[in-house]
Amino acid sequence: MSQNPNVNFQSSTMNNARVVGSQGVSYTEQNESGIRLDNEGTMNMRDVIRGNSGGVNINQTTVNQQPQQPSTSQASQPQSSDRKNHSNSISEHRIRAGNIFTNTFHGIFPSYLLSNLEKTLKEHARVVCGEIIHPIKLDFAINTVDLEISQGVPKMPSDDEGHYNKRDEVVKAWESVKGNIDLKNLFTLAQNSAEKKAETLGTQEAKQDYINKNKNTVVVIGQAGMGKTTLAKTIMKMVTEGQLLPACRFLFYIPFRAIDFLIESNFLDFVLRCSQIKWSHNVKLDFVLLKELSNDPNVLFIFDGLDEADTNYLFSNNTLSTCYLCDNYTPGIFIANILSGNIFVNAKKLFTSRPRQFFELNEAYLSGCVVNILGLSVKSQAELCQQISKEKYDAVQNYLSRNPLIDASCYVPAKCIIIYGVLTDSFNSSLDHDIQSLTYIFVRALYYYSQSKQHVRKPEELQKLCQLAWNGFQARKIIFTKSDIIHVNISSETLETFLTTSTKIDNLQVSLLQGKKQSSFSHLIWHELFTAIHLILHVSSGEFQNHLSFFLKSRWEVVASFVFGLCNHSVQISLNDIFNIAVVDFDKKLEQLDNFVCKEMENLKKSFQTSTFIEICNWIYQLNNREMTENVAAFVPEQILLDGKVHLTDLCSVGYLLQYAQSGFSVRFGESLSFTYNAIYRWLFQVSSRSNEVFCQNLIREIIKSAARQPDSSADNLLHACRWLYDKSEDSNAKEIVQYFPQLVLLTKSPSFDEIKYLMYVIVQSTSSFKVQIQCNSPTIQIDDSLDPDEVITLVAFLHLVQKPWQLQINGKKIKSPTKVEHILQVMRNLINKHSRGKVQIKFSPEEQAFECNLSGCGISSQGTQMLAFFLLRLPYRVRKLFSILWMCKNPFILYQRLSNSASSFIQGVEKGHSF
Repeated sequence: MSQNPNVNFQSSTMNNARVVGSQGVSYTEQNESGIRLDNEGTMNMRDVIRGNSGGVNINQTTVNQQPQQPSTSQASQPQSSDRKNHSNSISEHRIRAGNIFTNTFHGIFPSYLLSNLEKTLKEHARVVCGEIIHPIKLDFAINTVDLEISQGVPKMPSDDEGHYNKRDEVVKAWESVKGNIDLKNLFTLAQNSAEKKAETLGTQEAKQDYINKNKNTVVVIGQAGMGKTTLAKTIMKMVTEGQLLPACRFLFYIPFRAIDFLIESNFLDFVLRCSQIKWSHNVKLDFVLLKELSNDPNVLFIFDGLDEADTNYLFSNNTLSTCYLCDNYTPGIFIANILSGNIFVNAKKLFTSRPRQFFELNEAYLSGCVVNILGLSVKSQAELCQQISKEKYDAVQNYLSRNPLIDASCYVPAKCIIIYGVLTDSFNSSLDHDIQSLTYIFVRALYYYSQSKQHVRKPEELQKLCQLAWNGFQARKIIFTKSDIIHVNISSETLETFLTTSTKIDNLQVSLLQGKKQSSFSHLIWHELFTAIHLILHVSSGEFQNHLSFFLKSRWEVVASFVFGLCNHSVQISLNDIFNIAVVDFDKKLEQLDNFVCKEMENLKKSFQTSTFIEICNWIYQLNNREMTENVAAFVPEQILLDGKVHLTDLCSVGYLLQYAQSGFSVRFGESLSFTYNAIYRWLFQVSSRSNEVFCQNLIREIIKSAARQPDSSADNLLHACRWLYDKSEDSNAKEIVQYFPQLVLLTKSPSFDEIKYLMYVIVQSTSSFKVQIQCNSPTIQIDDSLDPDEVITLVAFLHLVQKPWQLQINGKKIKSPTKVEHILQVMRNLINKHSRGKVQIKFSPEEQAFECNLSGCGISSQGTQMLAFFLLRLPYRVRKLFSILWMCKNPFILYQRLSNSASSFIQGVEKGHSF
């Protein structure tokens, strides 16, 4: 048999010889095909070889369908269309009852067919695996990186699609823990999931039936651009290489976009045709293959992109029909029965889809194991950036660390690749590097697209794409039919251009649309961008004004942000280069935006809403227009309440606006406020600048106050606040904030030495008494013996404050738990002696509860002296002799003052020569 036999879709189809799911075969008593059966009802192999099997010639290398002469009645009938040829031939061939899969026929002929089919499928799978399409095509290969995948159903919003573009989904970019699924365990997970769900069913028979139908089905969901197709092809690659399902022999990859849902055929014809595999079909040979495949556990079906099908038409019949694999049905019948577990029970099945389209299906199709693609981990983002940006990697990463609003989008694979591609090009050219918004990134990518040789040069063609996006947005439609395309006068030639176009810069390829039969924007963010472009470029100021009232609604969030971003001066220049048309009423629209935002900000003085305030700040950040920013900042309320979840991107937007606020303002934290992972740290130490100083001071003050109210809920942020205060030690405002520091400090993990240093600095500056608790199992302080004397004293002072038993490790070696004061002082002596010019001498008198301490020659600074005084004043012992602490201090007055004023009753035996 040839590797890719010629397709013949005119073949006959058996009607009465039916493979019913995986339950067996039912047969009629007819034998109209001319096949001679032996006494046992077995198909005679000689007749098959001679060509008596309905026109099939078989030799060592080919299986070809021979043309059949039409009968007189057939000849008189007009030729039907291709789509109806399958349904018109349903009853042309029937096979007599009998065990036709025994003896020689079962042992040789099916195995020969199966071997050829296996070989063809694997060769096709290797080709498909090499066709992973990226949103930007580079002139070099991109190695695969890991996607984060978790089990469970995400909560879907009721009024929109592509919610990860919105503020509330940005949290995914900052979570420390994401996916928990290894692809190698994907189908084991499906088995476990089916067994767990079956426990809720009544009878044992119902439980087993549920497990059988669902144990091999996995549905991968994720928003546009999340990498569903890439994941599906990665799984194919793992299967072909034996890393996953090593026993798998038959691997079918069926993209939904390749399915014509009007064609009727048998199941084998359907999956091979839609897999774009050339194969010569014959009704009896298809029957042979389907009989073998239907019960084979070593079969994998991958149906990719269910969202690209019209699910209303696909599953319009909510009741499942009995499905016979050899009969002719439309694809929707077969797919519904696979999803429901009625056919190919033993085969592995994997579906990919956007969430909304999958969960709109009838409940009968939703029983499989559902996993959710969360996007790229920080590690995977870095690996991808290294491959794309190469020698510009450091420049791109430094830029992203200063621009969290762009960095936050990099967990979405499609956006990540576009961002890295555009930024890399900007650093390789004279392009202005002051790129502040995601709008600029995507408009720049669109500019690359417009400059490609294949691009349709007439600007009105892109304007039609804007109209298509706007129509879809208003109708809440993301999948477009041919009639939608025709309605905006996009020709088939232009549609082909929009589907794939290569740019002239670094051989990048930007695909704006995908799918010929049913089209959608290749990424939802393109849909939203073109919708915003339509509002800015094409609608009148009167119509524009009417839409402003919707800007604060959830469904408009991303579009509204793009509208403001498109009004930026630099972005306007790029838009003009792309569309080459005058913007309709641009100055008037800019004025309308200014008035609208100022009015909304003024309303916040009456009734403050955190989400609205943050949304307005984001608009102003995207716009990056000094005049409008100053206008809006004049209406900022005096009291700003931060409540709910606040992301790093929110802090950036709020900080940008507040640096222009002329009047005083104060920030308060609400009871339900929580900052997402690392938001405070990155804002304080990576993003904020001197212009944000007042906002930072407000944040620090509220973090400290919040720690006093709820000590167990803000430990990490409190340590970040201590570091900020440590860095601002000369700032008088910072010293004033210290006075709010809580008397009880709860730490949820063992602190590093740097964190101890920052914390102790703040504690010593305050006049209150403190306690420190570490709320974790077996708290361990890890240090090395390279600490200088000041750092040793800081460590000792901290250890004395800790209330809960703890462990100390020096250079990784655990030492005796120093729970008593004398043990702590021994640690201090041993560590200081490593570096001091003199020798620390400490003597204890437990009976008198006193000790003698000699720190001569240790080189303790004034800050160390202050820390030592803090420590000594909190000891339960009286100081008998303090020989020469003052002698070696650079500023001994600090220690003298603190000891004399605060605890003179504890000080005895200070030699006259060492006093003032």
